[in-house]
Amino acid sequence: MDMIKSISLLSRREGLSHDQFVHEWMHVHAPLARAVPGLRRYVLSPVSAQPGRPDVPAHGIAIDGVAELWYDDAAGMAAALSSPEMKVLRDHGATMIGRVTTCITEEVEVIALALDVAWRAAEQNHRSLPRPRAFTCTKHPRPVHRGLRREVARH
Repeated sequence: MDMIKSISLLSRREGLSHDQFVHEWMHVHAPLARAVPGLRRYVLSPVSAQPGRPDVPAHGIAIDGVAELWYDDAAGMAAALSSPEMKVLRDHGATMIGRVTTCITEEVEVIALALDVAWRAAEQNHRSLPRPRAFTCTKHPRPVHRGLRREVARH
């Protein structure tokens, strides 16, 4: 299933330090996203550095964080964006975000995580994987489906 991903480049509101922005984003703003219907994944990436390249000019935009919002499809995204819960999330965001640039993207995966390879292999073999509790993988600190442990080990 191809999901829709919205990526936003965020700059903090004037008067906030980077650390204040990140703290507010992680501890106050992010929990509000859990209530948004149809939001399947929400990833926050605070920027720790913006190294330049000598061979390519920079955009010159100071970015404090990158947010990824994932939806099942266009209808799911539209429903989420029009929900009262998203309004609460955006209203709060306006208190800490000074500038934002958002892109709706289509992902082209070049190097897959072992977990993704296992899911695809299971789907191609028309196998249904059980849905027990999630556990946290030691290599990737995110929930990983327990039923995939053997599949990941094989790939």
